[in-house]
Amino acid sequence: MDEDEWYRRHGLRPADLGPVRALLREQTALGAHNDSALIHLACVQLFLHGDLADVPLIWRAKHSSFDAACSVEWQLLCGDEQSRWYAEYYESEEVS
Repeated sequence: MDEDEWYRRHGLRPADLGPVRALLREQTALGAHNDSALIHLACVQLFLHGDLADVPLIWRAKHSSFDAACSVEWQLLCGDEQSRWYAEYYESEEVS
């Protein structure tokens, strides 16, 4: 299954995150043979849910291959609230 089919089935904010976590574990275990686009989508889905308990899973997925490391943004490791603060801080006039 590719990221387009996964998105059609589950959307951006799936109600049940069990399959998302299972997919991420499965893809992480594949190492260099994983689908980095699918990993990225699953990481975004977990990030949008906002549970900081998912951060270690996202970390392992990000570091499972070179392509995954490049496609999963570091902000997805911070949790939704911290990333919102970061974005607001760096867009403020105080920093500009």
